[in-house]
Amino acid sequence: MKIKKGMVFKMCTAIIGILFLIITSAQSQDFLHEDDYDKKTKQGIVLVEFWASFNSVNEVNLKKLYDCKKYRVDMSQDPSLMVKHSVMAVPTVVIYHNGKEIKRFLPGLMLKLDVDTKEIQAVIDELVGDKF
Repeated sequence: MKIKKGMVFKMCTAIIGILFLIITSAQSQDFLHEDDYDKKTKQGIVLVEFWASFNSVNEVNLKKLYDCKKYRVDMSQDPSLMVKHSVMAVPTVVIYHNGKEIKRFLPGLMLKLDVDTKEIQAVIDELVGDKF
């Protein structure tokens, strides 16, 4: 079987494009770091997902959540934040209200949250309702 040069080029271009989309979609999320974690979780309702690229298949779909600021902490970039906040596994989701931790959702043995986004949103909705 003979492979044409043009076909190889098209396949390589498609693979590079797919990899680019995967990388940029992970990076489109705002990430917290040691130097800005406290400042960004201090005011309002804030959701933080402690995250790892090796477990991205089990990441929380943050786009489905609303009425809060949403951030991620990449455990490979900021492992000190995991220690500081006693995070033992990913994904772990923490909800803050004006800097105070309100609720923490932990993963099960399969490194997947045992709750869905509706249950997480219910906690956020309750905090929003408390404002009124």
